Amino acid sequence: MTPEEIGKVLAEARAAWSLDVDTLASRACLDKAVVQAAELGKAAASELAAIAGALGGTLDDVLARRRFWEAPAVAFKNRPSDDDVTLIREALFRVGAAARDRDLLVDILNVPPPEFSGGVNLAPVQLLDDVVTQAEELAATVRRALGNELEPIASVRDVLRRVGVPAFLTDVGTQKVDGFMWRDENASAYAAANIRARGGKSTAIRMTLAHELCHALFDGTKLSPLGLIEHRSDHAEGLEQRANAFGVYFLAPRVAVGRFLKERGLRGPAKPTRQHVIALSEHFGLGVKAIGWHLMSCGYWNNIDVANNLVTPRWAHWPLDEADVTLDVPVERQGDVLDFATVALERGLISLARWRDFVGLSHFDPWEKVLQDRQVTRDVEHRVPPL
Repeated sequence: MTPEEIGKVLAEARAAWSLDVDTLASRACLDKAVVQAAELGKAAASELAAIAGALGGTLDDVLARRRFWEAPAVAFKNRPSDDDVTLIREALFRVGAAARDRDLLVDILNVPPPEFSGGVNLAPVQLLDDVVTQAEELAATVRRALGNELEPIASVRDVLRRVGVPAFLTDVGTQKVDGFMWRDENASAYAAANIRARGGKSTAIRMTLAHELCHALFDGTKLSPLGLIEHRSDHAEGLEQRANAFGVYFLAPRVAVGRFLKERGLRGPAKPTRQHVIALSEHFGLGVKAIGWHLMSCGYWNNIDVANNLVTPRWAHWPLDEADVTLDVPVERQGDVLDFATVALERGLISLARWRDFVGLSHFDPWEKVLQDRQVTRDVEHRVPPL
């Protein structure tokens, strides 16, 4: 690439993120004049690398002509106008960078793609008029492909991994955003859930990830970048309504709900009680509000029943990896990035300094404690080559 072509790419990425030159210069810790010169093809390699990093990529991405910014930026542009622009953009920058580093670690480790077929075609599906019925059918299709038609889903993040959609957690800094989903020009999809959404409940994170699973599998064309920023509501329409219903039916299939209630002694015309709601919520890892809607959809309750019986239990917790954010590692890099980077370190494929870069820790952060918690011996520093 010529310097002018590099500058054009950087300018295009900046425009896609709706960043002015002053803001980009601040993010890159450079003077405004340097950024302006870079976009004209007049900058040093170190300055170009800093600008690319501030745009969510690397100089290698730019030189390889990867449109690293495109899909997350599409999600950013699809945000509701009243959202906090800075918070959402920063969260997308962090998650996008974590997704890029995960892909790099997959290449370093030569990780094979997920083995998932299930004998079904999981491809974009045109929206039907009866979106709820369609959502239930799509959820049943995915469960059949997973080989689990009725039992609770232990980890939605694991399901996303199995179908080839890396899932991340992030802290947007506001409860207004539930999560993100984007698909790049290569049809690779990614999802993220906001750990602050809806009071930080694990059940909310599970529902968000199930919702994003529907978007990743069945929405868009897979021929162009797609990005969405999620705000679940009771008044959603179209694809959002389908994804909401899919999430509920995926986590708690109708037949499984009926079986559970029968095993808890519900018979004949009797209606589920508050205790049934709490038990269903705990069993399926689904929020009580979603359970109330689901009981209406399955014919057990009406609007009056919901108003009289819907309560939020104090625990409201699902103690699985969807909400395990206790490590001293940035939340976006917990899970796959931390796991893959640590394996690469133990195998001698990356240096300790590179491992810290991947997991988002500096030399002054408690990185030794992270290695101790994962039972990695300290001598790896002396037996791995620099990278």
